[in-house]
Amino acid sequence: MKNVTKSIALILLCFCLLPLFPTASSAAEGIKITVDEGIDGKVKEERGFPITVTVQNGADHFKGDIVFDYAQSYETGGGRVLSIDLPPGETRTFSLTIPGFGDPLRGNTSKETIHLFQGDWSSGKEVKFTGDKRLNPSFIYMDYASIGVLSKDADRLKSLKASQVNGNKVEVLNLSEKNFPGDATGLQMFDFIVIDGFDLSVFSKKQLDAFHRWVDKGGTLLIGSDVNVQKTLGPLADIAPLKVGGEQTLSDLSFLETQENLKVNFKTLPAAEGELTQEAETVIGEKETPLLAKKSVGRGEVWQTSFSVSDSRLNDWAGFTPWINEFYSKTKYSMNFYNMGGRAQGFYYEMGMVNELFPSNQFKVSTLILVVAVYLILVIPVLYFLLRKFDKREQSWWIIPTVSILLSLGIFFTGAKDRVTKPHMNQMSILEADGKGAVQGISAFTFFSNSSGDYTLSAGHNLELYANNSMNAPEFDQYKYALDEVTRNTTDTTLRDVEYWSTRTVMGDAYKGDAGSFAPGLTLEDKTLKGSIGNDFPYDFEEVYLWSGTRTYSLGSVKAGQSLEVDQKVSVDYLSSPVSNNAIPPSFTGQQGLDDQRKQSLEQVASLLMEDGTSGNRPVILGYTKDGVVDVTMKDRKPKKDNLSLVYQSIPSLGDFNGPFSLKNEQLDIEVKPIDGKVIDNYSWGGSGEMELEDGTYEMILKLPEQMKDSDISLNSLSIRQYPETPLEFAMIAPSNGKEKKLEEQSANTFEVKDGLTDYLNEDGEIVIKLVKTTQGDTFTQLPKIALKGEAKQ
Repeated sequence: MKNVTKSIALILLCFCLLPLFPTASSAAEGIKITVDEGIDGKVKEERGFPITVTVQNGADHFKGDIVFDYAQSYETGGGRVLSIDLPPGETRTFSLTIPGFGDPLRGNTSKETIHLFQGDWSSGKEVKFTGDKRLNPSFIYMDYASIGVLSKDADRLKSLKASQVNGNKVEVLNLSEKNFPGDATGLQMFDFIVIDGFDLSVFSKKQLDAFHRWVDKGGTLLIGSDVNVQKTLGPLADIAPLKVGGEQTLSDLSFLETQENLKVNFKTLPAAEGELTQEAETVIGEKETPLLAKKSVGRGEVWQTSFSVSDSRLNDWAGFTPWINEFYSKTKYSMNFYNMGGRAQGFYYEMGMVNELFPSNQFKVSTLILVVAVYLILVIPVLYFLLRKFDKREQSWWIIPTVSILLSLGIFFTGAKDRVTKPHMNQMSILEADGKGAVQGISAFTFFSNSSGDYTLSAGHNLELYANNSMNAPEFDQYKYALDEVTRNTTDTTLRDVEYWSTRTVMGDAYKGDAGSFAPGLTLEDKTLKGSIGNDFPYDFEEVYLWSGTRTYSLGSVKAGQSLEVDQKVSVDYLSSPVSNNAIPPSFTGQQGLDDQRKQSLEQVASLLMEDGTSGNRPVILGYTKDGVVDVTMKDRKPKKDNLSLVYQSIPSLGDFNGPFSLKNEQLDIEVKPIDGKVIDNYSWGGSGEMELEDGTYEMILKLPEQMKDSDISLNSLSIRQYPETPLEFAMIAPSNGKEKKLEEQSANTFEVKDGLTDYLNEDGEIVIKLVKTTQGDTFTQLPKIALKGEAKQ
């Protein structure tokens, strides 16, 4: 009895002392997490954005992982890992990038999207904490342009804040060295960035690299100039279109007047004096005295004014906002529907799903019949007579099932031998070469598992890959599907709980700065393409094509470092930019069928990227290589890889065209920009000419093929045939004075122009037609059929 009493007393004492000892749970509950999303709490829908995470430790030493759920769309999702190590009583601040916070997460506001793990996340020990339990940013709508401003006088940019892009509002956010992200994904939320009087020397190398990469991927940068701009731009001066060397005072300010009723109300404007840098062009002003210049950098653009856009005289004048609106219309933003975030994820169904097809070893029906017949002959008559001869018929009870099992195993391992020993990985990429050595585009990596469990893919920072989850939904825990860990040199994506013999896909943007280029030396004369194409890539191309309009011409194959001689008949006298072929795809069978299906998928997506790109109305060279241009590794496994990359590059010149021509929609580069309207959507790829436009006024720009640029063009006739379902009004705009010539209907739904047509062709080889849409709310718009005839002379 005495011993029992002592035991009870000891147990009670332990319970009393237990709270005095720290536990993992109590340590974790002392953690408070506070998150600031985006810039001033705002992010753009479906785009990457930065977050600032403040972690307070009010208990004992804590080491673990914070996981933030993300989902750009219903096709992608995962968790982004932040590792923390906090001594007792400390508060630390961390910076991180979230790839996107789309509908799957926004649609369930009660669901926690921030998770805390004691130790490594892989331990699965999730613990409680206080503070923010989910990201809760304010969203900028996709059709609102987001503009980041780097300026010492940001409050003076009143005209910028009042401006509109494509008829939509803009959201202007102030940036500084304190909130500027350190990677390009964090800058995805911006469509434009404006630099005016800001000294970039305060930026870190990481921030400057992110800035440059953001432009490269499709961002639009506007630089306002003063006499010190060359110094304050720092390393970004290398991509600026102007090299400033002095100052001047502008007295002729008529270039600012975009509306007749808004005349400039001041006499002079201080400006910088500079010259064009290499590959830059003057947009306003003369070549020797540019007032507005631009330069293409990768898929993006850098624009620069010779004056400060924060000048108080400009921003106090009502006419500067319309000038900024017109500037927007000159940029590629108006037609770049895959600019910045979410570009790769938008092509999962066209490209990613095809990449998930793997070859299999299949037996012919005749082979299976023969195997079964041999089995039956061996098991029934042959086995019976052998056992009878040796008087061992009682052994048949184990011989027959053993033969059956061995035969079944033989069939299984014959068909599955490649799938059992190691995982397989397919890689598909579409890469645009800039002709200077760099390539960028979209890559998809799909692996076929040979066992269940977690699979980790490691990619360099030149790849921004995210897990595709076509079954994504608001009730899912994103981090339980995939997790991203960003290290100094790589991003490691762990696909979790992969089933046996299953596929997983990661897709994203790809970039390689030292890949190589094609070196075309081609001329086109009498419908014959002659010359050579040098292969300066370190890759062999098994097929090389010329793509013009809806046609592709096979040119042969070329090894790395060698040249391909070309002597090819073509069906036209002039070449234009590629247009996708929307024909119904043929059926494919077998391994060759898989290769053909992948190529067709790559060409379809490539055509969309080409129409969205900056190469102008030019044909392209494209080649297929099975070498690994970009690559990922699989942790603790060596998969069998199957690579297929489509690399394309525009051809700058094929010689001047001479002779008569007749151009239709597919040979003209057609662009629609709003004047007083709104472009809701554009699905006119492949020459279909289908768009979603609100009622309003627009410019329809017809650009001639680049090959005609240096020819003396004489236009004979222009025919415009509109669809009855989409009645439009048309007017030609003269480039010399901006005057309009309204077109009258010549016959049912047809407008024709013959007299003085050449006067409406500007120096860039473009015809600008104003179209007015008044369909009382029906946004569907079918662009008219165009037929332009003329003659080119040397």
